[in-house]
Amino acid sequence: MKKITLLALLALGLSFASCSKDRTCTCTATYTAVTTGGPDAGTVTGSAVNTTTLKDVSGKSARSNCLNTSMTYPSYPDGLGGTVTETYASTCELD
Repeated sequence: MKKITLLALLALGLSFASCSKDRTCTCTATYTAVTTGGPDAGTVTGSAVNTTTLKDVSGKSARSNCLNTSMTYPSYPDGLGGTVTETYASTCELD
């Protein structure tokens, strides 16, 4: 009976253990610059895909390191009479 109880406790303990393995985080980064006023008024956009391998991590740790981000910088003058506002965003997926 002691062996069965010990095996049950061991199985229960292993079920709570986190599986560490290599995981891949793929992010699509986008850039947008909007210029209002001046001769260069308009929008410029760009994007890139980045892949990062997270080595020997648990699922929880991988999720906390594979994050969506976004940032908009304060507007600034472009020197030609216009104003520029830049926005960066990154949308990530854990594979």
